[in-house]
Amino acid sequence: MSQQVDIYYDPDTGEMTVKIDGLPDQQCLDLTKFLKGALGMTDAKVTQTHIKYEGDGATGGESIHRG
Repeated sequence: MSQQVDIYYDPDTGEMTVKIDGLPDQQCLDLTKFLKGALGMTDAKVTQTHIKYEGDGATGGESIHRG
């Protein structure tokens, strides 16, 4: 899976969602912490996901949501 960061912002509501996919767990946690601070999302909810594929493949991701 490719590494990807998507940032969604709704100017009408101020709602923001950041989705991070395809990074190893520790890198994902570090990037999440950095983005929360850089984007001023101190009150954000973080949801961690881990997807297991057939065989030994797996990928992790996080979603940060404020609004």
